[in-house]
Amino acid sequence: MGFYAATDCELGLTLSHGGGYPGYGSHVLLLPDYGVGIFALANRTYAGPRPPVWDAAVTLLRAGRLKPPRSTPSTALTTAYAAVAKMFTAGSVTSAGDVLAMNFLMDRDAEHRARDFAELKAQVGSCDTAVPIVPTGALAGGFTWRCEHGRVKGEILLAPTPTPRIQSLTFTRLTP
Repeated sequence: MGFYAATDCELGLTLSHGGGYPGYGSHVLLLPDYGVGIFALANRTYAGPRPPVWDAAVTLLRAGRLKPPRSTPSTALTTAYAAVAKMFTAGSVTSAGDVLAMNFLMDRDAEHRARDFAELKAQVGSCDTAVPIVPTGALAGGFTWRCEHGRVKGEILLAPTPTPRIQSLTFTRLTP
């Protein structure tokens, strides 16, 4: 049996396979980032239970029932997090080199993001960016930096491309 391997924006790495014969159809979905597999068997000829399997996976994820067994961040996430710390310190999303996904600057250009950095840094002061990132999957994670005047919570999502790049980056100021 061969598996179709893909990286889903929400579920991370997925391995799936569907098929059937006269009298039944099946679909299996493995989620290695969570250590979970979901399988459906239908008793109709070549039935395709793919949608309910994937819907179940997304429902479990959104309900907080899937917890990644990963306790250490992937290399891609570690690299991106180091770039984020460099960008924040420098006040520019372009300061860390070629780490942004092709559509990262489409919603908010580099100049506006620089202003956002400056505004946030004016509110919180300098931050300790050396704390580790907490992975929520192979391509996503969060962090909380302690700063002179509060804390900054951040989240990174990497694009599921051959070389993962920063797809989304958010910062939220937390009051002490």
